[in-house]
Amino acid sequence: MALEKLVVSINDLDPTSPRPADPKSDGDDHLRNIKAAVKNCFPGFAGPVLVGGLAGGVVDTYTLATTPNLISYAANTLVVWMPNVTSVTAAPTMNVSGLGVRAIRSVTGAPLLPGDLVAGQYVVMVDTGTEYRLIGITKNYVDNLAFSSMLPVPPAMSGQYFLAYQNGAFAYLNSPVPGFFYQAQGIV
Repeated sequence: MALEKLVVSINDLDPTSPRPADPKSDGDDHLRNIKAAVKNCFPGFAGPVLVGGLAGGVVDTYTLATTPNLISYAANTLVVWMPNVTSVTAAPTMNVSGLGVRAIRSVTGAPLLPGDLVAGQYVVMVDTGTEYRLIGITKNYVDNLAFSSMLPVPPAMSGQYFLAYQNGAFAYLNSPVPGFFYQAQGIV
């Protein structure tokens, strides 16, 4: 039977080819087809696509031992790992296969918040070529976003104003002392 002729993606490969009775040259052609399909299905990757391994290190100075060792860092490589300790600063780092320390940053490139990397929880990050960026958002980010979304729009008034929590909602006041305090003291 003839070897697949036009291979663009992995789906174009025939898993039963070449057959035992086919000429040896068909095996060579099949290997070329496999290479073409892999290169077409992973464009833009100059190195490993996905890396995982045994995480180690100490707080905020993480290491990842891969088997086999990663030969070099490459942009767009995804790294999947599980921190062995929770981060405590905004500047955790990762050293994969002893290749050198790289910063771990948020999905936007901003510094992380303490506790963004949690011991025992999977982390997925991408190599940007100079640092690692988390894929997705962290609980701290969501908590901060949820809190920020509850805040009212600051008033247009001049002078000092104070944020207070009253009657189950946030509000801006002219005084640092909430109105209910005045009412309780009989001033109002």
